[in-house]
Amino acid sequence: MIRKLRSGKFWLKLFFYGGVGALLLTLSGYVGLYYLFSEQRLHSMAEQALAGSGRQLHFDQRIGRSWFPRPTATLYHVRLSNPHSDNVDLSIDQMQIGLAWKTLFGQTAIEKWVWQDARLRLYRHTDGQWNFHDLRQLGQQQSDQAPAINRLVLRNGQIDLYDGGHRHHIDQINAIIRQFSQAQSPFEASGQWQRSGWPAVQWQAQGQSMRAQPWQWQNMRVNLAATLPYLGASTSQWQFSGVWQPQSSSLLMQQLQWQSHSNTHQLTMSGSGNRWQVGLNYLDLPQVSVMMNAGQDNNNGNATLLLNRVFWHNQSGSVGHFQFNGGWQQDNNQTLITSSGGFNWLADTRWQVDDFNFSSHQDTVNQLPNPRWNSELSGRISGHGSKQAQIQLGGSFDGQNLQLAADYARGDNGQADTLNGSINLGQLSLRPYWPQKTPFIANPKLNQQWRQWLAGRQTEWQVAVGRITTPFGQLDNFGSHITLNAEQLRLDNIRAQLYEGSSQGHMLLRNDGRNSWQLAQRFTHIQIKPLLQDTLNFHNLNGQGDADFQLNGQNALSDNWAQNLNGEVKLQLQQGSWRGIDINNILQRSGNPTTLAFNEQSHTPFSRFEITVPINQGIGRSQHTWLNAANFDIDGSGTLDFAQQQMNYDVRVHTRQNRGNDALLPLKISGSLTRPSFSLDFQRLTEGLDTPQQKEQALRQTLKQQWQWLNQGNTASTP
Repeated sequence: MIRKLRSGKFWLKLFFYGGVGALLLTLSGYVGLYYLFSEQRLHSMAEQALAGSGRQLHFDQRIGRSWFPRPTATLYHVRLSNPHSDNVDLSIDQMQIGLAWKTLFGQTAIEKWVWQDARLRLYRHTDGQWNFHDLRQLGQQQSDQAPAINRLVLRNGQIDLYDGGHRHHIDQINAIIRQFSQAQSPFEASGQWQRSGWPAVQWQAQGQSMRAQPWQWQNMRVNLAATLPYLGASTSQWQFSGVWQPQSSSLLMQQLQWQSHSNTHQLTMSGSGNRWQVGLNYLDLPQVSVMMNAGQDNNNGNATLLLNRVFWHNQSGSVGHFQFNGGWQQDNNQTLITSSGGFNWLADTRWQVDDFNFSSHQDTVNQLPNPRWNSELSGRISGHGSKQAQIQLGGSFDGQNLQLAADYARGDNGQADTLNGSINLGQLSLRPYWPQKTPFIANPKLNQQWRQWLAGRQTEWQVAVGRITTPFGQLDNFGSHITLNAEQLRLDNIRAQLYEGSSQGHMLLRNDGRNSWQLAQRFTHIQIKPLLQDTLNFHNLNGQGDADFQLNGQNALSDNWAQNLNGEVKLQLQQGSWRGIDINNILQRSGNPTTLAFNEQSHTPFSRFEITVPINQGIGRSQHTWLNAANFDIDGSGTLDFAQQQMNYDVRVHTRQNRGNDALLPLKISGSLTRPSFSLDFQRLTEGLDTPQQKEQALRQTLKQQWQWLNQGNTASTP
């Protein structure tokens, strides 16, 4: 033996016969592989599998074949025809069929079946059956003859599903099903779902498929991700077990648990359900329970939603009853909201909410109670898709009767969405809503948020309130037509009874970054003192009459609004008084004081008072002021600085017996609007005199003469 190993002839023979054997083995393997995966054999197997269906399977003549890692055939451009048309229901760019090695010994089995770039079309026939219903029945009939399949792999597949006139496009599908022919088949899948007008949804799923009748899935876990309107990037996770319902083409989901999260406001929702039936155009949910939590900065909220008897089929549906309970807590306030009712959606996209109930309540946190936004409303809401909606509600708001009606219409062809309505309220107290901070600080983002919220939208309201109570007073029988959009807030036909009289006019506030505004208001037969106190912080004029305000300015929502005040104010009063000074008392004094202190108990009564004040940049310059008293008249001119709350006025007292210059008593009024100082205009009174003695004598003579003339009539006032 050792001699043979050392013999060259031995090795030559070994290599020769070994090479011939390997060549014969390779040739026989190639022939066997070619026979095993011949085009005729593959076509024959396909025809046998599709026998009686009327379908045909086509693929290119080019076929790839390999022995390792398993006997594998690669088919290109595989196409499955439709039995009733020339359409292709299934196309696969590349299909790999890898047989198990035991197939060579008579036990046919597919170890790995790969579909690369498969495109599947699913749709219903006129009889309501899906286009692959025939293959499903055929598979059930041939289940005993079908070869066992260990792994089915789908790479970069897509499905176009047509149902109810809608196209569902599912692409980027990657899936693997293990033990495909066994009673339980674990699987994993992922892809993307799209539908026109809807955001794209990325999905992942895993679980176990049960080959029982009907089909079942256990331990299902589904993850979804999408960018949703108003919610931003959102994810959700679902866990359930399912049973296919062939009668309704729906999935019966049992022991369902789910949760979702959205980046916007950090919204988190979770819920549960049982025996949900879910299909492409079918829903039957006995009960839906949802819990929600959200937060932003120092604000957070939570809510619960309970839905009973949710049903949807053939584009119509209903919710037997819904109940919403929610709360939102800010730094200083907590708001509670509840609503309930029943919902119906008709096939023509008309919908309505019956037996609708709504309540709200807000109160302070860690402060003295300040309840507000207290409402108890009920009524009906209806609409037509997202195009139109109507609201009819009645009940109470802050303990007062309220009737609310509104109509919404979506704008077409670039027109704005509109919300128009009417509000009738018995009484409204603004005290709980008045800013508590002093000075008032407006939201710095108000203009930006205003423009964002109302972009492409406009709302108009006809408002009527029996009584409005403010920290300064009250308005009775208030009414106005209010228009609000992204550019401006407008109040037309403002009418109210106030200050024992009435008013009418309009107001405009622009969202132009400067908060410019306009006010035109006519007051009739009013008490002037509270009006001037509330608007111009002027307290020293009392009487009844008429007032006309034509004002405009900027920075309406800031404390420095008076610096940009422009326009004109006109007053015409009867039977009033000028507080802080008594002209009769001045004229009675025999001395010559040139400065008089403001005295809240002193008054100068008048029978008529007129003033016109043009205002520019917060400063009023009056050229016409007229006061008519019992025995004298007063006219004058000067400035009123509303921003600095200062005044500087020159007035002249005239007696009626003499209109000459020697009958004048000049006065100066200056200082703050609330407590001005009064002084005799000594310079004008002694103009032209040289010595101090002459000036003093002239002053004494003027006061004495004025007092004598006044006493010829009725004294109008006493200190």
